Amino acid sequence: MAVLTCMVAAGCQSSTDALGVGSGEAARGPSVETVGDGSAVIALLLPRSAKDAADYRDGAALAVEDLGGERISLTIYDTGRAGEAAAARAAEAASQGARLVIGPVSATEAEAVAAISPDKRPPVLSLATNAVPAAPDLFTFASDEVDSALDVAAYAAATGEKNILAVVPPRPPARSLERLRKGIGQRGGALVDVVEYAGGRIEVSKSDIGKADAVLILADAAPAAAVAALRATGGLALDALTLGTSAWTREDHAAPVLDEALLALPDQASLKLVADRFREAHRRPLSMQAAYAYDATAIAAGIVRAKGAEALSAATLRADPGFRGATGTFRFNADGSVERLFSIYRLSGGKPILQDPAPESF
Repeated sequence: MAVLTCMVAAGCQSSTDALGVGSGEAARGPSVETVGDGSAVIALLLPRSAKDAADYRDGAALAVEDLGGERISLTIYDTGRAGEAAAARAAEAASQGARLVIGPVSATEAEAVAAISPDKRPPVLSLATNAVPAAPDLFTFASDEVDSALDVAAYAAATGEKNILAVVPPRPPARSLERLRKGIGQRGGALVDVVEYAGGRIEVSKSDIGKADAVLILADAAPAAAVAALRATGGLALDALTLGTSAWTREDHAAPVLDEALLALPDQASLKLVADRFREAHRRPLSMQAAYAYDATAIAAGIVRAKGAEALSAATLRADPGFRGATGTFRFNADGSVERLFSIYRLSGGKPILQDPAPESF
Protein backbone atom coordinates (compact mmCIF):
# COMPACT_ATOMS: atom_id res chain seq x y z
CA MET A 1 0.00 0.00 0.00
CA ALA A 2 1.44 3.38 -0.96
CA VAL A 3 -0.74 5.35 1.42
CA LEU A 4 -3.46 3.56 3.35
CA THR A 5 -6.47 5.86 3.08
CA CYS A 6 -8.60 6.21 6.19
CA MET A 7 -11.21 8.29 4.41
CA VAL A 8 -12.46 5.49 2.17
CA ALA A 9 -16.16 6.23 2.23
CA ALA A 10 -16.77 9.04 4.61
CA GLY A 11 -14.26 11.83 4.38
CA CYS A 12 -12.75 14.07 6.94
CA GLN A 13 -13.17 16.66 9.54
CA SER A 14 -12.66 19.92 11.31
CA SER A 15 -9.59 21.11 13.19
CA THR A 16 -8.83 22.93 16.42
CA ASP A 17 -11.14 25.89 16.90
CA ALA A 18 -10.74 27.04 13.32
CA LEU A 19 -13.88 25.30 12.11
CA GLY A 20 -15.77 25.78 15.33
CA VAL A 21 -14.81 22.38 16.68
CA GLY A 22 -16.68 21.61 19.84
CA SER A 23 -16.03 19.74 23.03
CA GLY A 24 -18.12 16.87 24.38
CA GLU A 25 -19.68 16.84 27.80
CA ALA A 26 -19.07 14.12 30.34
CA ALA A 27 -21.28 11.17 29.52
CA ARG A 28 -21.23 8.03 31.65
CA GLY A 29 -21.59 4.97 29.43
CA PRO A 30 -21.66 1.24 30.13
CA SER A 31 -18.49 -0.38 31.48
CA VAL A 32 -18.26 -2.43 28.28
CA GLU A 33 -19.97 -1.55 25.00
CA THR A 34 -19.58 -3.03 21.52
CA VAL A 35 -20.13 -1.21 18.22
CA GLY A 36 -20.14 -3.16 14.94
CA ASP A 37 -20.25 -6.90 14.44
CA GLY A 38 -17.12 -7.71 12.44
CA SER A 39 -14.78 -10.54 13.41
CA ALA A 40 -11.68 -8.34 13.89
CA VAL A 41 -11.92 -7.02 17.45
CA ILE A 42 -10.60 -3.55 18.30
CA ALA A 43 -10.55 -2.23 21.87
CA LEU A 44 -11.12 1.41 22.87
CA LEU A 45 -10.01 2.40 26.39
CA LEU A 46 -11.82 5.42 27.87
CA PRO A 47 -12.59 6.89 31.30
CA ARG A 48 -16.30 7.07 30.47
CA SER A 49 -17.03 9.79 33.05
CA ALA A 50 -14.37 12.13 31.67
CA LYS A 51 -15.28 15.40 29.94
CA ASP A 52 -14.23 14.32 26.44
CA ALA A 53 -15.24 10.66 26.68
CA ALA A 54 -18.37 11.13 24.56
CA ASP A 55 -16.31 12.73 21.79
CA TYR A 56 -13.77 9.91 21.70
CA ARG A 57 -16.52 7.29 21.79
CA ASP A 58 -18.70 8.91 19.13
CA GLY A 59 -15.79 9.64 16.80
CA ALA A 60 -14.64 6.02 16.93
CA ALA A 61 -18.18 4.69 16.53
CA LEU A 62 -18.74 6.89 13.48
CA ALA A 63 -15.63 5.43 11.83
CA VAL A 64 -16.95 1.91 12.46
CA GLU A 65 -20.26 2.89 10.88
CA ASP A 66 -18.61 4.60 7.91
CA LEU A 67 -15.80 2.20 7.17
CA GLY A 68 -15.76 -1.09 9.00
CA GLY A 69 -18.94 -2.28 10.70
CA GLU A 70 -19.02 -5.53 8.76
CA ARG A 71 -15.30 -6.25 9.26
CA ILE A 72 -14.42 -4.91 12.70
CA SER A 73 -16.13 -4.67 16.05
CA LEU A 74 -15.17 -1.96 18.53
CA THR A 75 -15.32 -2.93 22.19
CA ILE A 76 -15.28 0.12 24.46
CA TYR A 77 -13.89 -0.40 27.98
CA ASP A 78 -14.37 2.02 30.86
CA THR A 79 -11.01 2.72 32.54
CA GLY A 80 -12.54 4.43 35.57
CA ARG A 81 -12.90 7.97 36.81
CA ALA A 82 -9.15 8.61 36.85
CA GLY A 83 -8.17 6.02 34.28
CA GLU A 84 -6.71 3.88 37.06
CA ALA A 85 -7.94 0.68 35.39
CA ALA A 86 -6.35 1.31 31.96
CA ALA A 87 -3.72 -1.44 32.26
CA ALA A 88 -6.27 -3.96 33.57
CA ARG A 89 -8.69 -3.16 30.75
CA ALA A 90 -5.90 -3.50 28.17
CA ALA A 91 -5.05 -6.94 29.56
CA GLU A 92 -8.73 -7.87 29.51
CA ALA A 93 -9.03 -6.74 25.90
CA ALA A 94 -6.01 -8.86 24.97
CA SER A 95 -7.57 -11.90 26.65
CA GLN A 96 -10.75 -11.30 24.63
CA GLY A 97 -8.84 -11.43 21.34
CA ALA A 98 -8.43 -7.71 20.57
CA ARG A 99 -6.12 -7.16 17.60
CA LEU A 100 -5.47 -3.50 18.42
CA VAL A 101 -5.96 -1.23 21.43
CA ILE A 102 -6.99 2.39 20.80
CA GLY A 103 -6.41 4.63 23.79
CA PRO A 104 -5.97 5.34 26.60
CA VAL A 105 -6.28 9.10 26.44
CA SER A 106 -3.72 10.41 28.97
CA ALA A 107 0.04 10.07 29.30
CA THR A 108 -0.25 8.47 32.76
CA GLU A 109 -2.66 5.81 31.50
CA ALA A 110 -0.55 5.23 28.39
CA GLU A 111 2.53 4.64 30.53
CA ALA A 112 0.60 2.09 32.59
CA VAL A 113 -0.45 0.21 29.44
CA ALA A 114 3.07 0.47 28.03
CA ALA A 115 4.37 -1.35 31.10
CA ILE A 116 2.58 -4.51 29.91
CA SER A 117 4.98 -6.69 27.96
CA PRO A 118 4.27 -6.38 24.21
CA ASP A 119 3.98 -10.17 23.96
CA LYS A 120 1.00 -9.98 26.33
CA ARG A 121 -0.94 -7.26 24.54
CA PRO A 122 -1.69 -6.15 20.97
CA PRO A 123 -0.22 -2.96 19.50
CA VAL A 124 -1.54 0.22 21.12
CA LEU A 125 -2.62 3.42 19.37
CA SER A 126 -2.60 5.76 22.34
CA LEU A 127 -4.83 8.82 22.06
CA ALA A 128 -2.36 10.71 24.23
CA THR A 129 0.12 13.08 22.62
CA ASN A 130 3.80 12.88 21.73
CA ALA A 131 4.58 13.82 25.33
CA VAL A 132 4.34 10.09 26.17
CA PRO A 133 7.76 8.40 26.40
CA ALA A 134 8.54 5.75 23.80
CA ALA A 135 7.54 2.13 24.51
CA PRO A 136 7.61 -1.06 22.40
CA ASP A 137 4.64 -1.34 20.04
CA LEU A 138 2.92 1.69 21.57
CA PHE A 139 2.18 4.54 19.16
CA THR A 140 1.04 8.02 20.14
CA PHE A 141 -1.68 9.30 17.85
CA ALA A 142 -2.59 12.83 18.88
CA SER A 143 -0.34 15.67 17.77
CA ASP A 144 0.39 18.25 20.45
CA GLU A 145 0.99 21.98 20.24
CA VAL A 146 4.74 21.55 19.85
CA ASP A 147 4.21 19.54 16.65
CA SER A 148 2.35 22.40 14.98
CA ALA A 149 4.76 24.98 16.46
CA LEU A 150 7.70 23.22 14.82
CA ASP A 151 5.87 22.97 11.52
CA VAL A 152 5.09 26.69 11.32
CA ALA A 153 8.66 27.48 12.43
CA ALA A 154 9.97 25.29 9.61
CA TYR A 155 7.78 27.17 7.13
CA ALA A 156 9.09 30.53 8.36
CA ALA A 157 12.69 29.32 8.15
CA ALA A 158 12.17 28.03 4.62
CA THR A 159 10.97 31.49 3.55
CA GLY A 160 14.11 33.11 4.98
CA GLU A 161 12.73 34.15 8.39
CA LYS A 162 15.13 31.92 10.30
CA ASN A 163 15.70 33.78 13.57
CA ILE A 164 12.85 32.81 15.86
CA LEU A 165 11.98 34.08 19.34
CA ALA A 166 9.77 31.59 21.19
CA VAL A 167 7.27 32.79 23.82
CA VAL A 168 6.01 30.09 26.19
CA PRO A 169 3.84 30.01 29.33
CA PRO A 170 5.50 29.90 32.76
CA ARG A 171 7.13 26.62 33.72
CA PRO A 172 6.50 24.72 30.49
CA PRO A 173 6.98 20.92 30.63
CA ALA A 174 10.69 20.18 30.31
CA ARG A 175 10.22 17.56 27.59
CA SER A 176 8.08 19.88 25.47
CA LEU A 177 10.56 22.72 25.89
CA GLU A 178 13.45 20.48 24.86
CA ARG A 179 11.52 19.31 21.79
CA LEU A 180 10.88 22.94 20.86
CA ARG A 181 14.51 23.98 21.29
CA LYS A 182 15.92 21.01 19.42
CA GLY A 183 13.24 20.88 16.73
CA ILE A 184 13.58 24.49 15.55
CA GLY A 185 17.27 23.93 14.84
CA GLN A 186 16.59 20.65 13.06
CA ARG A 187 14.11 22.40 10.78
CA GLY A 188 16.45 25.14 9.60
CA GLY A 189 15.62 27.82 12.14
CA ALA A 190 17.79 29.55 14.71
CA LEU A 191 16.35 30.01 18.18
CA VAL A 192 17.05 33.56 19.38
CA ASP A 193 15.69 32.89 22.87
CA VAL A 194 12.85 31.22 24.76
CA VAL A 195 10.98 33.58 27.10
CA GLU A 196 8.08 33.02 29.48
CA TYR A 197 5.03 35.26 29.47
CA ALA A 198 2.05 35.22 31.81
CA GLY A 199 0.77 38.80 31.50
CA GLY A 200 2.36 42.14 32.19
CA ARG A 201 5.96 42.80 31.23
CA ILE A 202 7.94 40.34 29.15
CA GLU A 203 11.44 39.49 30.38
CA VAL A 204 13.58 39.62 27.24
CA SER A 205 16.35 41.95 26.15
CA LYS A 206 15.67 44.52 23.48
CA SER A 207 18.67 43.25 21.53
CA ASP A 208 17.25 39.71 21.42
CA ILE A 209 13.89 41.00 20.23
CA GLY A 210 15.65 43.00 17.54
CA LYS A 211 17.31 39.83 16.21
CA ALA A 212 14.00 38.05 15.69
CA ASP A 213 12.61 37.60 12.18
CA ALA A 214 9.60 35.82 13.69
CA VAL A 215 7.94 35.37 17.07
CA LEU A 216 6.47 31.94 17.85
CA ILE A 217 3.85 32.06 20.62
CA LEU A 218 2.30 29.07 22.37
CA ALA A 219 -1.39 29.33 23.20
CA ASP A 220 -1.06 29.47 27.00
CA ALA A 221 1.32 32.43 26.70
CA ALA A 222 -1.61 34.75 25.83
CA PRO A 223 -0.67 35.43 22.16
CA ALA A 224 -2.38 38.81 21.75
CA ALA A 225 -1.03 40.21 25.03
CA ALA A 226 2.43 38.78 24.37
CA VAL A 227 2.66 40.45 20.95
CA ALA A 228 1.50 43.75 22.44
CA ALA A 229 4.13 43.47 25.18
CA LEU A 230 6.88 42.71 22.67
CA ARG A 231 5.89 45.67 20.51
CA ALA A 232 5.80 47.93 23.56
CA THR A 233 9.52 47.34 24.05
CA GLY A 234 10.18 49.10 20.74
CA GLY A 235 12.59 46.38 19.71
CA LEU A 236 10.34 44.18 17.57
CA ALA A 237 10.69 44.83 13.85
CA LEU A 238 7.46 45.92 12.20
CA ASP A 239 7.81 43.21 9.57
CA ALA A 240 8.57 40.39 12.04
CA LEU A 241 6.26 37.43 11.50
CA THR A 242 3.91 36.21 14.22
CA LEU A 243 3.71 32.42 14.31
CA GLY A 244 0.91 30.50 16.02
CA THR A 245 -0.10 26.93 16.71
CA SER A 246 -3.03 24.57 16.43
CA ALA A 247 -3.89 25.33 20.07
CA TRP A 248 -4.72 28.98 19.41
CA THR A 249 -8.42 29.60 20.05
CA ARG A 250 -11.05 31.43 18.07
CA GLU A 251 -10.53 34.38 20.42
CA ASP A 252 -6.86 34.41 19.45
CA HIS A 253 -7.78 34.27 15.77
CA ALA A 254 -10.07 37.27 16.19
CA ALA A 255 -7.55 39.50 17.98
CA PRO A 256 -6.63 42.40 15.63
CA VAL A 257 -3.02 42.39 16.84
CA LEU A 258 -2.68 38.81 15.55
CA ASP A 259 -4.03 39.52 12.07
CA GLU A 260 -1.61 38.17 9.43
CA ALA A 261 -0.18 35.61 11.87
CA LEU A 262 0.78 32.26 10.34
CA LEU A 263 -0.61 29.05 11.85
CA ALA A 264 0.11 25.36 11.27
CA LEU A 265 -3.21 23.47 11.33
CA PRO A 266 -4.54 20.11 10.16
CA ASP A 267 -6.05 20.49 6.71
CA GLN A 268 -9.37 22.25 7.28
CA ALA A 269 -11.05 20.96 4.12
CA SER A 270 -10.31 17.34 5.08
CA LEU A 271 -11.58 17.86 8.59
CA LYS A 272 -14.78 19.47 7.38
CA LEU A 273 -15.94 16.32 5.60
CA VAL A 274 -16.00 14.29 8.80
CA ALA A 275 -17.16 17.33 10.79
CA ASP A 276 -20.31 17.44 8.68
CA ARG A 277 -20.89 13.70 9.16
CA PHE A 278 -20.32 14.00 12.89
CA ARG A 279 -22.69 16.94 13.30
CA GLU A 280 -25.35 15.09 11.32
CA ALA A 281 -24.96 11.98 13.48
CA HIS A 282 -24.51 13.57 16.92
CA ARG A 283 -25.98 17.09 16.69
CA ARG A 284 -22.85 18.83 17.92
CA PRO A 285 -19.56 20.06 16.43
CA LEU A 286 -16.68 17.69 15.91
CA SER A 287 -13.77 18.13 18.34
CA MET A 288 -10.17 17.14 17.74
CA GLN A 289 -10.67 14.35 20.27
CA ALA A 290 -13.44 12.92 18.11
CA ALA A 291 -11.34 13.42 14.97
CA TYR A 292 -8.38 11.54 16.40
CA ALA A 293 -10.58 8.68 17.59
CA TYR A 294 -12.21 8.58 14.14
CA ASP A 295 -8.87 8.32 12.36
CA ALA A 296 -7.40 5.77 14.78
CA THR A 297 -10.41 3.53 14.24
CA ALA A 298 -10.34 4.19 10.50
CA ILE A 299 -6.72 2.96 10.37
CA ALA A 300 -7.85 -0.35 11.82
CA ALA A 301 -10.77 -0.60 9.40
CA GLY A 302 -8.56 0.29 6.44
CA ILE A 303 -5.90 -2.28 7.31
CA VAL A 304 -8.49 -5.02 7.76
CA ARG A 305 -10.20 -4.11 4.49
CA ALA A 306 -6.91 -4.10 2.58
CA LYS A 307 -4.93 -6.92 4.18
CA GLY A 308 -7.06 -8.78 6.69
CA ALA A 309 -7.18 -8.84 10.47
CA GLU A 310 -3.79 -10.55 10.76
CA ALA A 311 -2.18 -7.39 9.33
CA LEU A 312 -3.15 -5.35 12.41
CA SER A 313 0.44 -5.35 13.62
CA ALA A 314 3.13 -2.94 14.74
CA ALA A 315 5.00 -3.57 11.50
CA THR A 316 2.01 -2.44 9.42
CA LEU A 317 1.58 0.68 11.56
CA ARG A 318 5.23 1.58 10.98
CA ALA A 319 4.80 1.56 7.17
CA ASP A 320 6.93 4.39 5.76
CA PRO A 321 4.28 5.89 3.45
CA GLY A 322 1.98 6.46 6.40
CA PHE A 323 -1.75 7.07 6.34
CA ARG A 324 -4.20 9.69 5.14
CA GLY A 325 -7.20 10.58 7.27
CA ALA A 326 -9.46 13.32 8.53
CA THR A 327 -6.58 14.81 10.50
CA GLY A 328 -4.32 14.87 7.44
CA THR A 329 -1.39 12.73 6.38
CA PHE A 330 0.59 11.11 9.19
CA ARG A 331 2.97 8.28 9.97
CA PHE A 332 4.57 6.72 13.00
CA ASN A 333 8.27 7.08 13.67
CA ALA A 334 10.51 4.29 14.91
CA ASP A 335 10.06 5.49 18.51
CA GLY A 336 6.26 5.35 18.19
CA SER A 337 5.70 9.11 17.99
CA VAL A 338 3.34 10.43 15.35
CA GLU A 339 4.55 12.74 12.58
CA ARG A 340 1.78 14.74 10.94
CA LEU A 341 1.82 17.03 7.91
CA PHE A 342 0.17 20.40 8.58
CA SER A 343 -1.10 23.08 6.25
CA ILE A 344 -0.06 26.69 6.79
CA TYR A 345 -2.83 29.27 7.22
CA ARG A 346 -2.70 33.06 7.49
CA LEU A 347 -5.13 34.82 9.80
CA SER A 348 -7.20 37.43 8.01
CA GLY A 349 -10.16 39.12 9.64
CA GLY A 350 -10.27 36.46 12.34
CA LYS A 351 -10.33 33.52 9.92
CA PRO A 352 -7.56 31.14 8.83
CA ILE A 353 -6.94 31.45 5.08
CA LEU A 354 -4.96 28.70 3.37
CA GLN A 355 -1.44 29.91 2.64
CA ASP A 356 0.40 26.71 1.80
CA PRO A 357 -1.31 23.28 1.66
CA ALA A 358 0.29 20.34 3.40
CA PRO A 359 2.19 17.89 1.19
CA GLU A 360 0.04 14.93 0.17
CA SER A 361 2.71 12.43 1.18
CA PHE A 362 6.00 12.14 3.03
